[in-house]
Amino acid sequence: MKKWIIAAALIILVTGAQTGTSEATNNILGVPFLNAAEEAGQPLVEVLVPLTDRVTSRETMMVSFRAPQNSQVTVEVFHNASLTDEENFTALYEPMVFEIGVLERGWVELKLRKGVNRIILTATIAREGEEPALEVIERKITVKDLEEVREELTRSVMQTTATDLIRKLTNMDRFIQSME
Repeated sequence: MKKWIIAAALIILVTGAQTGTSEATNNILGVPFLNAAEEAGQPLVEVLVPLTDRVTSRETMMVSFRAPQNSQVTVEVFHNASLTDEENFTALYEPMVFEIGVLERGWVELKLRKGVNRIILTATIAREGEEPALEVIERKITVKDLEEVREELTRSVMQTTATDLIRKLTNMDRFIQSME
């Protein structure tokens, strides 16, 4: 019986110590994402996936983004309906509005059409005592047939030098750009 009491007391003690530590960490380091991003000069909204404009053969895409807590992110998707080179974008969906919670993340799965698709993320960030901040991020996703993507890739590989190809494959381009 004494063993059970001692074991229960140790479990309560360890759990209480971890809770106290995490609570103290949140209070000490509890700088909101908004203030930290403003001080660092970073954008207030980040698109995690896709990082850049891309060409793909998949018609379904997951879009993931990060924004401060209690902000609103509106996702709009447009498709270029024109068969010529002119841009004539029409909306694929009604605008989707997301309230960003404690995780400071949002995601949505989109069904795209073949051709050029434009994804626009508009974030409205509420600030205490100030006018809300507005930030817009855009990504262009081109959906092509698999054969078109292969053909474009081989054409691109044939026109680049070996060193440039190795840099692209090892993501050295991003590293070099970040060093400059």
